[in-house]
Amino acid sequence: MASAKKIKISMPDDNLNVEYWNFELINTSETGQTKNGRFKEITEMDINNFLEEQENLNTRKKNNGDIKLFQKFLISKGNNSSMEAIPAQDLYMLISEFLLSVKKKTDGNEYEPSSLRSFFASFDRHLREKEYGLSLIKDLAFEKCRQVLKMKQKDLKKGNKPQAADPINDEDDLNSAIWYENRALFHKA
Repeated sequence: MASAKKIKISMPDDNLNVEYWNFELINTSETGQTKNGRFKEITEMDINNFLEEQENLNTRKKNNGDIKLFQKFLISKGNNSSMEAIPAQDLYMLISEFLLSVKKKTDGNEYEPSSLRSFFASFDRHLREKEYGLSLIKDLAFEKCRQVLKMKQKDLKKGNKPQAADPINDEDDLNSAIWYENRALFHKA
């Protein structure tokens, strides 16, 4: 059982009164609950499990997919190492090369600038989880990598976005678009 005692100390020479709390350790039962039931014993494993459970499932899937794609890139280069096992002086070059060369599997087109940024964020998250010790986003060792990302995004923004919708130019196109949207909305043929 926990107990706390308030102790008052008086010093006769200085007329100094000091009050402080003296806490004793709380005994816990085998279930991890304190005897008074108010607090649960928490381990580092409990904290890690809680954080993993709270992470967005879609973010986790995206990260895993991006890491698998980077792993395929490494294998195509004859490198079977995992990302976190590669020294920073080599990793920045490999990530830069990946960002400059990656294409969509479906049509072979370039990824959108935001997709490249998303790859970069996934790689940084993965390295943090694996306790790599350096951040792609913050550390000087990856400055060139960040510059490559920035310039590649800028280069892709110069051209037309392949995913952008074409504008509707005439009345027939407008009527067709409205009919299609209404059909989809009301599920009528």
